[in-house]
Parts: sequence; C-alpha cells; structure tokens
Amino acid sequence: MSFRFRAAILCAALAFAAFLSHRVAAQQFSAVMVDSHGSEVARTPFNVGDGKVRWETTRGDSVTGAVILDFRRRTLVALDDQTEQYYTPSGDDPVTELADLFFIMRPTDIRDPCKGWNAAATADKAEPPHFACQSLGADTVNGRPADKWQLTYKRSGKTGYAWIDPELHYLVKMQDPAAQTTMQVRNVKEGPQAPSLFTIPASYTKMDPPAPPRPSHP
Repeated sequence: MSFRFRAAILCAALAFAAFLSHRVAAQQFSAVMVDSHGSEVARTPFNVGDGKVRWETTRGDSVTGAVILDFRRRTLVALDDQTEQYYTPSGDDPVTELADLFFIMRPTDIRDPCKGWNAAATADKAEPPHFACQSLGADTVNGRPADKWQLTYKRSGKTGYAWIDPELHYLVKMQDPAAQTTMQVRNVKEGPQAPSLFTIPASYTKMDPPAPPRPSHP
C-alpha cells in the first residue's frame, strides 16, 4: 500500500474520531463533516447505516476511496478506488489503533457523555476521570436541536465545547477555543442508507500486507 494512501486513511481517521455514535440502531443519515482550523477548511461526506459508517478519503479535490467502520465487528476496511483494492489493518497497525478512537469518542450516554469517555480512556488509568462534562442546556447546530456541553480536560484544566444531536445520537459539533478549531456536521439528510455503501465491491482485490523491513548488516 502506498504511503500516500496510508496517509489518507490516517487523516480520515483523525478527522472522524470524535463524530461516531454509540447506538448501532440509531437513525441512519448522510452528512458532511466540516473541519476548520483558522483559515483552513476540510469537508468530508459520510454515511451512517445500520451499525456501520462510511466516509470518503480525498487527495486535494479528488475522491480516492473510502473507509468503512463496522461497529458490531469492530473492524475497519479502507478502499482504494484508484487501484480497486481494499486494505484491512492488522492488530499492530497504526490504523487499527486509530479505529479504537472511534469507539472511545462515541457518546455512550447522551445524558452524561463524559461517563463513557472516561470509562474508555486508557491514556492515564492512574488519574481518572479524564474529562468533566457540564450541561449548558439546549441549543441548535445548523438548524437541528442539540444538547451543548462544556468539557474540561482534567490534566490541563483547559475547556472545550461539544454538541450532541439527541435524535441522531451523534456528537455533531466540537469546539476548541484555544486552538481555534471547530468540527461540525452539516447537511444532515435522514433516511435509510444503501447497504452497498458499506460493502467491498466485488471487483476489488485485497492488498498484500507491507513487507517487513530487512535487518541491516554492518
């Protein structure tokens, strides 16, 4: 697998780590995730089906493939449309570690999202909880109802904000004022998603795993 394709997977994974829901039976929909940092803005379409999520990978303005996450099986598959191949990371692959972030950041309890996040956090088990949530009441995000929360990061004391859509059971907006970064879900269209979006096309072949590095000799 090319370095550029692996980089595309990693970027997509990081971009979507905070936007996946816990309830596999939650409302199906399509949307666009908008990630803005200062003057830079990235837009990535994604689809939420029955226990699965698919989002596009891009290079510049071109769509290069997709990444599909299966909630029930806890698997991740990356599709490369240019070579008509797919990639399934192994257990020690960095992509697999990023896949775990999808599950960690899903709001398992929309009445107290920090409960699930703290239970799943593994970075520093000796010093829980990692996050504290304070409800700021009802709000709206792009015309949809949302519950707004203030997040306090225990280690640094810094705060941020999160908005959870009570109908989608999705975290639809996050804001880090210090870093001037905002991620939000736009153009939500509720409705059943085609099962074919979450399957590997029949014409695609599996990528061979990267060859292990050769030992160096003096």
